[in-house]
Amino acid sequence: MGSPKSLHGVNFAPPRSFGAVLKANLKETLFPDDPFYEFKNEKLSKRILKGIQYFVPICQWLPKYNFGLFKFDLLAGITIANSSFVPPLIYAIFGSSKHLAVGTVATCSLIMAESIQQKVKPEDNMQLYVGLFYTATLISGLLQTALGVFRLGFLVDFLSHSTITGFMGGTALVICLQQLKGMLGLKHFTSHTDVVHVLRAVFENRKEWTWQCAVVGVIFLTFLQLSRYVRKKKPNLFWVSAIAPIIVVVVGCLFAYLFNAEKHGIAIVGKLSKGINPPSLNLLNFSPEYISVVLKAGIVTAMVSLAEGIAIGRSFSMMDNEQIDGNKEMVAIGLMNIVGSLTSCYLSTGPFSKTAVNHNAGCRSQMSNVVMSLCMLLTLLFLAPLFGYTPLVALAAIIMSAMLGLMDYEKAYHLYKTDKFDFLICMAAFFGVAFISMDMGLMMSVGLALVRALLYVARPPTCKLGTITNTAFRDVEQYPGSKQTPGMLILKLGSPIYFPNSNYVRERILRWVRDEQSLENSKRNEIEYLILDFGGVTSIDITGVETLFETRRSLAAKSIKIILVNPRLGVMEKLIVTRFIDVIGKESVFLTIEEAIENCRFSLNSSSQTKREDSLHGVNYAPPRSFKTVLKANLKETLFPDDPFYEFKNERLSKRILKGIQYFVPICQWLPKYKFGLFMYDLLAGITIASLAIPQGINSSFVPPLIYAIFGSSKHLAVGTVATCSLIIAEAVQHKVKPEDNMELYVGLFYTAALISGLLQTALGVLRLGFLVDFLSHSTITGFMGGTALIICLQQLKGMLGLKHFTSRTDVYHVLRAVIENRKERKKKPNLFWVSAISPILVVVVGCLFAYFFNAEKHGIAIVGKLNKGINPSSIHLINFSPEYLPAVVKAGIITAMIAIAEGIAIGRSFAIMDNEQIDGNKEMVAIGLMNIVGSLTSCYLSTGPFSKTAVNYNAGCKSQMSNVVMSLCMLLTLLFLAPLFGYTPLVALAAIIMSAMIGLMDYEKAVHLYKTDKFDFLICMVAFFGVAFISMDMGLILSVGLALIRALLYVARPPTCKLGTITNTAFRDIEQYPGSNETPGMLILKLGSPIYFPNSNYVRERILRWVRDEQSLENSQRNEIEYLLLDFGGVTSIDITGVETLKELRRCLAAKSIKIILINPRLGVMEKLIATKFIDLLGKESVFLTIEEAIENCSFSLNSSSQAKREDLEIA
Repeated sequence: MGSPKSLHGVNFAPPRSFGAVLKANLKETLFPDDPFYEFKNEKLSKRILKGIQYFVPICQWLPKYNFGLFKFDLLAGITIANSSFVPPLIYAIFGSSKHLAVGTVATCSLIMAESIQQKVKPEDNMQLYVGLFYTATLISGLLQTALGVFRLGFLVDFLSHSTITGFMGGTALVICLQQLKGMLGLKHFTSHTDVVHVLRAVFENRKEWTWQCAVVGVIFLTFLQLSRYVRKKKPNLFWVSAIAPIIVVVVGCLFAYLFNAEKHGIAIVGKLSKGINPPSLNLLNFSPEYISVVLKAGIVTAMVSLAEGIAIGRSFSMMDNEQIDGNKEMVAIGLMNIVGSLTSCYLSTGPFSKTAVNHNAGCRSQMSNVVMSLCMLLTLLFLAPLFGYTPLVALAAIIMSAMLGLMDYEKAYHLYKTDKFDFLICMAAFFGVAFISMDMGLMMSVGLALVRALLYVARPPTCKLGTITNTAFRDVEQYPGSKQTPGMLILKLGSPIYFPNSNYVRERILRWVRDEQSLENSKRNEIEYLILDFGGVTSIDITGVETLFETRRSLAAKSIKIILVNPRLGVMEKLIVTRFIDVIGKESVFLTIEEAIENCRFSLNSSSQTKREDSLHGVNYAPPRSFKTVLKANLKETLFPDDPFYEFKNERLSKRILKGIQYFVPICQWLPKYKFGLFMYDLLAGITIASLAIPQGINSSFVPPLIYAIFGSSKHLAVGTVATCSLIIAEAVQHKVKPEDNMELYVGLFYTAALISGLLQTALGVLRLGFLVDFLSHSTITGFMGGTALIICLQQLKGMLGLKHFTSRTDVYHVLRAVIENRKERKKKPNLFWVSAISPILVVVVGCLFAYFFNAEKHGIAIVGKLNKGINPSSIHLINFSPEYLPAVVKAGIITAMIAIAEGIAIGRSFAIMDNEQIDGNKEMVAIGLMNIVGSLTSCYLSTGPFSKTAVNYNAGCKSQMSNVVMSLCMLLTLLFLAPLFGYTPLVALAAIIMSAMIGLMDYEKAVHLYKTDKFDFLICMVAFFGVAFISMDMGLILSVGLALIRALLYVARPPTCKLGTITNTAFRDIEQYPGSNETPGMLILKLGSPIYFPNSNYVRERILRWVRDEQSLENSQRNEIEYLLLDFGGVTSIDITGVETLKELRRCLAAKSIKIILINPRLGVMEKLIATKFIDLLGKESVFLTIEEAIENCSFSLNSSSQAKREDLEIA
């Protein structure tokens, strides 16, 4: 019997060049809308003209402008004429939105005021105060322009709808409370913005309350709110609310003038001079005393004003079926703020209220901003002095009324009903702004939103697939009636596999396998094939590939073979380059699940075939799960991906308690089963690693191994100090105190840093937050270790050359300069480091003998000095938390905690996989943390599981954690009887040992491998290496982790989409990867490959519209007339409120083009959100299908019916 024939081969084409991949990625990242598409094939002169029109939009719309449009813009411009003079003119030249009305926003003004008032108050120095406002505006404008020029507009997308809603609401509340000063006529007030300080200031100064101000203010506020109510009830009367503020100002001026309001305690604005805005260049202030304040204010307001202006511009352009370019808008807003800051204007953007009025007033182009600017010019030239009579209470009422409109209670309630996490993000912004400060509230909300985004990254959804027909495989949780295939486990992975989630993906796959194998009385217990649907894996990095290798080894030990299905183009390229395809074999990669099953069945000698069902299969519209159910499931996947209590959750209480103790204290599990036959191996291994520990630190090798033997779960990990962490702590501590100045304090700070590190490690483990360590990628660790090894080697030149004076800095430049500057101190004495190749202990023994017999100290070779016998003394009294040193030890403790557990867990996992075992990362954190807590209190430095010692332990044949106990006992004997002998150890011998160990940490082969397989991973590695080598250790680590996180966020912000073509009626694949696939007339089929949420929602919309535009622009093709857009939602694993709003905007935009959206295979969580937000009702249930082929069949029927109807109409005509 021959092998089954594979119908459609997987594309194993050679990987694209690095340049081609980089070009494609940069295009998708920076130019998702492909703005130059329309004129890229034109002549040079036309391209130049089109380019000018693109960058200066007024050159495009003004030549086509006519008087018929002007009458609309004139009315709109006069209606919104209550802003500044210069910014609207600049925006009219460079802006691309015809609806956006330019003006100041109270939110940004208050953010600036709050920051600047920390340095200078307006009553103390008004000129300086105003100058700092202009400076912050200039910085804001420069940042906005730079973001637009460099096409980095997607950064603004990280301000989610939820954040903006909460931030605006909190700001509105704060601004309303601030207006109580004017409403009550107070003369003294607080510069703080939070609710507590403002209300306290109001009541503390209640003797200053003026009833006249209160009465006038209430009257004005009531009038303004009534006008808003009229507009809401009767939209045609929008002009009432539009002119209400100017009516209040005019009436207020008349009232103040006629009744001499100042004498009755109602303050007025005061004298205003006529004339246009004077230059303010001379007021700009960049002095070091104020620069940090204006920088912070400028950056925060730049992002807030951009987010508001672009979001508002997009919203109104959608109503007219138009698009605006976010990056062009950034340039326009930035330029108007740059010019505005130089002409006495505050920060401007496009406020919602003014833009809404502009739109409702019938504006047709940016000319309305020109009219508004001219009106303001006339006001400045002729009417300005009249406004000097404006009562401050009138301005307070106007601001209060505007702010009350920004408190979007309905939106907040909608968030609560549809997405509790979005509601939490909204409330974090609201209460943070209201009760702490505006910048802190914004940071808290953005931080929480980013945590959610990183949780999507770190905990991607996976699901088990069952078959509904031979060609339809769906999530068994969403479709409980689906059937599973005997002998096979089919899993769908729904995200990129890279450093933040690789450990989770491996643990989740192994958990699926374990759960499947544990099913009783089922033929499916004997799993022989694990089929991984890679259609949703849009990219993979080196860490991800290593994870696949580890998973394959683990499954191979269980006699389970991995089968890959439908790997995407970029993923396939990476798997070919890293030889993973060669390892599993090309025969283990298939285009479709059904082909994989057919081949696996042949191998299983199973002739059973499932009858093909051709009937349609309905989408599951079950009611959404409760918030509690979803929260419980999400917490389980986030904190317990390995489900550690699975084995005994159905046991009796007494057995569960026993198992629980064994789980948390592993020695209670392995010690009762321990056999003497294993002890011989552990004895040899323990003595061997003890010999390594003696020269590396006797004191630190006694207590920590004992603690780890009790709580640790890895039988291979050998505990000890690592030079990397020791040097990081030394670098931090030496900034505060040097060992030669105060050795006791210096050592105490070492123990304090170790204690903080241990506490953090334990907390991370107890709270099941181990996934945070996964954000240290393999590339970062490789580069960091290499750079650290280099600088530690250079540090040892002090001992190797016998230098007495040296630098406390760690970077290459300062170390080499210290060596050269102190070259006169070098001693020509026998070098002992050549024997380091034999073993570290031999170096120590020979060094001690040499120093003793030849009296080395007299010849310039320094020795360790006197060492006392005895076990480790208590070091509790040396722990130091004084404020002077706390920041340094906390920073060192946090960095070393992360590095120590990243190294220890990675090494423990690597050796566990070799024996087909698993270790629990969170338990390891607790074990490492506890041993460092106890160690810090017993005179031990920070410890973890060094690779060299663990490798020796493994090769020496260790069988359990008993080897650490043996090492600890050896150290105890050494401390009690042999310690004084090691006082003769030459420092040059220790330097040689450290140098030899560090040279081994420079993994050149891994760096070359990274360069060949993934240039971005190589860049991350090099940033860590050179950052550590030439700046500092913590800065090198921060730079590398930051770059890795930027890559992760780019995956989030720029998810891949692809156009699908058909290979058969049931196989639809990326036409770029499979160029021979056929497209379907009248339809555009797109596959979305990631969650749709706030960081990427704008990109998803723009990318889809670009696909539609490109498809419609094809000439001489029947596919020009697109009537259906089919969106394969199988890869969309989740969606938030911002994503749903994006789908609604997209639907409106496409409806104007007579294109209907069809959704295919929405996942469980996505379907629940679409039902809760009424999007399914809006779209219609008849527009949602389970498979692409069913959707095509229905759409084709509609297209044929429509074509037939048209033909009949023509025949009748």
